[in-house]
Amino acid sequence: MRVIVYILMFSGFFLTACSPKSQVKAQEQNTPKFDESFDPLTLNDDDLKPEDLQLHPREMKKPDQPPQENRAERELMNLEETDGFRVQLFAGKEYDKANLIKSEIALKFPVYGQQIYLTFETPWYKIRVGNFRAREQADEFRDQAKSAGFDQSFVVKSKVLRIDQPLN
Repeated sequence: MRVIVYILMFSGFFLTACSPKSQVKAQEQNTPKFDESFDPLTLNDDDLKPEDLQLHPREMKKPDQPPQENRAERELMNLEETDGFRVQLFAGKEYDKANLIKSEIALKFPVYGQQIYLTFETPWYKIRVGNFRAREQADEFRDQAKSAGFDQSFVVKSKVLRIDQPLN
């Protein structure tokens, strides 16, 4: 029985391999040809500037980088990073939702408007608030956040900005 199966398989392979090549050529002739007449140099796109292109908000700036207006303020103030604490109010995988919650936090806690940080640590967008140098200050704000509806808030150790008086 095995011998018959082997003979049939061998004859099938042999007949397929020996088929006329005209069928293969006919199939090649029926395949569509690509239009190679397009020349990208003929596009008149020299007037496009990178700043005119609309980028997704994630691509505009790195999440850990402070916004441009804060850089000007940093030049006017003596800012140093030191060990401290921040309160994490949100972590999620969607940028738009994180940005919406950041706006909500800014409305609920206007005092911390410039101290709301949206960062990205793969795959999470995290919102952390404050530049607390003492754990007790961070705990106090965490309690305020929990009473404002951010039940999952917790304190994290972080590098924070130490804001001194403006330089004159």
